[in-house]
Amino acid sequence: MSGKLLIVDHETTSRTKMKVRLKGAFYDVLGAKNLGEARAVLDAERTDLVLMDARMPDEDPLRFCRNLRASPKTAHLPVLLVTTSNDRNYRIRALRAGADNVLVQPVDNEVLLPRLRSMMRRNEFNDPADLPNETVQALGLADAQTEFQTCASVLIASQDSPTAMLWKRLLSEKAPYDFTTQALGEALQSVTRAPAPDVFVIVPDASDPDTSLRLIAEIRARSVTRHSAVLVVLNSTTRDLQGDALDLGAQDVMVDGFDAEEMTLRISKIIQTKRLADRLRSNVRHGLQAAVTDPLTGLFNRRYAMTHLARIAEQAAIKDRSFAVMMVDLDRFKAVNDRYGHAAGDAVLAGAARRLRGSLRPVDLLARIGGEEFLIAMPDVAKSTAEKVAERICHDMRALPVNIPKLDLGVPVTVSVGLTMGGNHNLDRSLDALIQNADQALYQAKSAGRDQVLTV
Repeated sequence: MSGKLLIVDHETTSRTKMKVRLKGAFYDVLGAKNLGEARAVLDAERTDLVLMDARMPDEDPLRFCRNLRASPKTAHLPVLLVTTSNDRNYRIRALRAGADNVLVQPVDNEVLLPRLRSMMRRNEFNDPADLPNETVQALGLADAQTEFQTCASVLIASQDSPTAMLWKRLLSEKAPYDFTTQALGEALQSVTRAPAPDVFVIVPDASDPDTSLRLIAEIRARSVTRHSAVLVVLNSTTRDLQGDALDLGAQDVMVDGFDAEEMTLRISKIIQTKRLADRLRSNVRHGLQAAVTDPLTGLFNRRYAMTHLARIAEQAAIKDRSFAVMMVDLDRFKAVNDRYGHAAGDAVLAGAARRLRGSLRPVDLLARIGGEEFLIAMPDVAKSTAEKVAERICHDMRALPVNIPKLDLGVPVTVSVGLTMGGNHNLDRSLDALIQNADQALYQAKSAGRDQVLTV
């Protein structure tokens, strides 16, 4: 199935006809004859979209929309209202109440299905309901969002420059966004330039509709603009582009031309949706980073190090090259904690990590794998070179105390290094064996007096 839809209509015949149409498009369709039943369905079922008749006799559908938006469970649930007349005032009221759009009967499949696909696509990636409630709360995604978000940028792309400038002036009076204008052809040529606007408002030219459709496709295809929102503004001469625009990736389409109030509401809605998607992506990215990073030093942790080391070994086998594995340990670190305190000890660890990073190549792996123990892996390196690097690490560490700004002092630090080689001459040695050998060499370096390198 393409998704689960709830049809809310008090007329059985209309509800049944719509069910048949949508099931023919491979949607899983639920039905409700009143808004009380609709609430019960939404409480019991995970629903992707609500398609609702605007003439429900038991309750005002607009109040129902407001209630949906007020609940964290349904705050981001797409809602389409279906009316019998193209009433601009009702459409404005519906948008203000939280409806995503208002369709006018009769609605043919060339309008309805692209609109459903667009809304389902948007909600598939933007709905915090897909996350456990604890995760939503922890990431701050349940916080109320203001109607307008400051600092958002909106580009109006139109061939009619004077009209675009007029729209910019009228919209700037209603919304605190940064509005700019550009010709359609120029926007198409500059689509790869950063930073991208938060929203593209695209006004197709009836004499050259392909340029606007290509612009939508390019926005979705380019990494710079892929997450920008797109609002397409049509009129009586370009209305037949609605389905193509939605299927190419537009988040919203206005079909009755420019209306400053309506456009402000629609831009506000898609910016709010974009901000949520941006937050979700950011939190996922930060979560992935936190999963492989040591928070104190900023280095990779053991989990990442083992996976990366395996890739280094695999590439060494393919290329018939050698690689070095080092275990590095701060000498007498317990004495630092005992004398200066654990906060100073943390500062020493962070400072030592920075100094280690400065002794290595960008391609080398550096990870904190224990309290004061670090793992280094150097791909494509000879034993003699690795030993020189290890000696330099010891020298650089002893040469200058690690500064602790809060205590205004420098703490002398030395390290011991255990080194072993893997790769072309040691293909029979597993990663566990290599690490064990490096650890054994480290122990021997400690036993021999510390502040030195030992190779096995």
